[in-house]
Amino acid sequence: MKLWSSVRQQANKLAFEADRMMRIKKEESAIDDARKQISNVTTSIGQVALGLFRAGSLDVPQVAALVKQIDEIEATIAQRQQAIDDIKAEAAPAAEGKEAPAAEAPQAPLEPAQRAAAVAPVEEQAAPEAEEPAAPGRKCPNCGADAPETGAFCPECGARLE
Repeated sequence: MKLWSSVRQQANKLAFEADRMMRIKKEESAIDDARKQISNVTTSIGQVALGLFRAGSLDVPQVAALVKQIDEIEATIAQRQQAIDDIKAEAAPAAEGKEAPAAEAPQAPLEPAQRAAAVAPVEEQAAPEAEEPAAPGRKCPNCGADAPETGAFCPECGARLE
């Protein structure tokens, strides 16, 4: 009898702790939701202030400094978008013995990793494609790619393999 009483007390204590943790998590979730709402409203305030400043209806030095930062970031975005457009417009190198196109679009500066890949011999650049072929008969259920028998995840899409 005494053993069952002790077990019941422990079970009640565990049930109380579990319920308490669930209530705490519920309240924490409500706090997180409220913080997200504040963040959304703050973003909206910022957008209104930015619009008012650019329209000349708001003249506050702190806002002017923040708008300057936004303008600089937007200029950086425009430069990077132009770099993307330039990269998309690049033509593949001409085959040996053929002349390259007469006029190519100016290329954006390459990042260090891109520079290393650009000067690497062709054989080295082709090496990643020459990976060991996947074992036959196993396909990814998500994308249909060949997958190795021993892998837990698809090498193409990352889906879990059965």
